[in-house]
Amino acid sequence: LERMVEIFAALEYTEERQVLFAVFQFDGPARAWWNMVQAKWEREVIPRTWENFVREFNSKFIPPIVQERRVEAFIRCRQGVQSVADYETQFTKLSRYAPVFVGTDQMRIQRFIQGLNVELQESLAAVPATTYGEAVERALRVESAKALVNNFQAKRKVPAGFGQGMMESAPPPKFGRGMGGPSGFRPPRGGVARGSGFRGAPSGGTPSGRGQGRSEVPGSSSGQACDFCGKLR
Repeated sequence: LERMVEIFAALEYTEERQVLFAVFQFDGPARAWWNMVQAKWEREVIPRTWENFVREFNSKFIPPIVQERRVEAFIRCRQGVQSVADYETQFTKLSRYAPVFVGTDQMRIQRFIQGLNVELQESLAAVPATTYGEAVERALRVESAKALVNNFQAKRKVPAGFGQGMMESAPPPKFGRGMGGPSGFRPPRGGVARGSGFRGAPSGGTPSGRGQGRSEVPGSSSGQACDFCGKLR
């Protein structure tokens, strides 16, 4: 039956032609059953529509318990995390087993919109759709527009406190040995008094660096070392 529905959609058959095509393939008990149904329709003046045919077919060839489960699945059918296209496919497939809920085009539209997510329902409520195809088309367009907006906002969104958090969590700067503070200069321990040499200067000054670093150097007239660089004057 589902295969025939796909053929009908491809060939754009009318409802009456769909019924004729389906019953043409019946044989044996199925043909006898259809003759009884056809006589009842003529007697009660029931339109020969595909919807009426599917209802009669399901009541005959699908067990009642299976039919009830399909109807319950149709009632619970919701979009959820599905796309609109996937939801519409499931909705159409299950609606075949619950024709009483989609007896008219307006009933079908209403049931379809009720199963959409809330944000899509709000967008479709402003201007009601007149046909089921229009309702599906508008839902697809709204879904596409919302996806573009969400992608745009995601690209422009910067986490709150992103820069500040990095600065606060960053470790304090480390200075190398012999460097202290932002200036990069650390005086030797004990301080440096004007007129005194650095500790360990090659001038031969006092080990503690206190006082003037004067020394006698062979071949030198003065032998006095520079207070800052330690070179002989």
